Amino acid sequence: MIKPTIDQYYEAGEFPAAMIPKIREFDLFGYFLKPPYGKGMSLMSKSLALTELARVDPGFSLLTMALYGLSLSTIEALGSEE
Repeated sequence: MIKPTIDQYYEAGEFPAAMIPKIREFDLFGYFLKPPYGKGMSLMSKSLALTELARVDPGFSLLTMALYGLSLSTIEALGSEE
């Protein structure tokens, strides 16, 4: 079985959800979060990482920023150990 490419998803107008596990291998959120929960990237590094994701598929970049910006950063800023 041949795996679909980004171009095939784009032509079909579908989000390439099957590629999310591959992105998970990069542990991008581990770099976005501040210590002690992550490695703490600079804003410039985050922007460059999102730009590279957008080069592959803008939906990946949007998904990553939405997950980080709407949930992880809120938990990081307002959450507690409890």
